[in-house]
Amino acid sequence: MSAPVSKTGMVVRPSEVRILPPPQICPNAVRGLEKLSKSIYNGSWHVYIGKCNDNTLYTGTTMDVVERINEHNTTSKCRYTRARKPIVLLYREICKDYGLARKREAQIKSLCRSEKLALIKKSF
Repeated sequence: MSAPVSKTGMVVRPSEVRILPPPQICPNAVRGLEKLSKSIYNGSWHVYIGKCNDNTLYTGTTMDVVERINEHNTTSKCRYTRARKPIVLLYREICKDYGLARKREAQIKSLCRSEKLALIKKSF
């Protein structure tokens, strides 16, 4: 039996996995931000809407929709969805970068429920 392999092709053993806190970035420490923005914030980002077990709609942003929905259903990281499992993916949009995805997420979150459902219905 082989050990699990990460997306980068490295072998990951359960004893080696640790969850690190998010990086703290000092506003004055501009050096290195270009590297950070190229690695994390650029690329294809997704805005998604999921239906919770109590029929509420949850909107979020991620780079990997399938992994994020699985995270919602198997962990308790997201405070809103932890008591509303399972989450079913109803809608997703692809955005070219993080900033656009967050702006679109804010637009969708400002919609009322019927407008969100119309957006979902229109996508089929």
